[in-house]
Amino acid sequence: MRPFSLLVLGDTQYLFDGDRSSPELLTETYRHVEGLVRAGAVSPVRHVVHVGDVVEHGWTGEVQQALTALAEGQRVLGDPGMTIATGNHDVDHHSDDTRGDTPFLRAFGPGCRLLDGAHVGDLSHGPGGYSSWRRVNLPDGQLAVLALDWRPSPEGLRWADSMLAAHASVPTIVISHDIAVNGALTTHGGAVEGLLDPHPQVFLVIGGTNGPAPASPGRGARCTPSTTRSCRSAAPARRGSTSSCPTRASAR
Repeated sequence: MRPFSLLVLGDTQYLFDGDRSSPELLTETYRHVEGLVRAGAVSPVRHVVHVGDVVEHGWTGEVQQALTALAEGQRVLGDPGMTIATGNHDVDHHSDDTRGDTPFLRAFGPGCRLLDGAHVGDLSHGPGGYSSWRRVNLPDGQLAVLALDWRPSPEGLRWADSMLAAHASVPTIVISHDIAVNGALTTHGGAVEGLLDPHPQVFLVIGGTNGPAPASPGRGARCTPSTTRSCRSAAPARRGSTSSCPTRASAR
């Protein structure tokens, strides 16, 4: 199949930190990636993933700055579409996906123009609007990306399970901010592992919060973390399961 890239952004909260923000660094990251694509150094970016902690405090001003910077960056890459997970800095970290309205949800939840894009097909949101699932159209197949809230409620986990069950034939990547720390699953990461156990189409889980963002390959997949984060499925029957992740935004 023709190669493609996923751009993975992680923990950009220090770029959107009250009066100490530096949104131009995120825009520059996009321009750097576009230059790599243009030079043939990486394959065309088919989708962009943010693993959460987009902003530092979840304040309206920070969220609006991030929305503007991400929109500008997405335009640089031709608006491929995005998946944005919720991190503990984006919302009240004591809450789950029943927390209700927040500046983060208003900016990046249902109706956010960044989530739609040239390569995004079906798009669904879980209860509360924080978790989401989408189908990404690839040159020679399809890929599903499921983003879980920082803390999914039982209802949110049931929704995620139903989406995975309903699309069992689509190779899937799962994004959840809190998965692993220092090579070991967190408590939430263990819950996610239990959720995914009946769904072998999930070949990769990507998290954040512990830089560089941890990646956990699923059954039949291997992942070699590096500057370019190249992840390739070892199961040839899973069409569309090859991805390379060229870079992540730097945070000071």
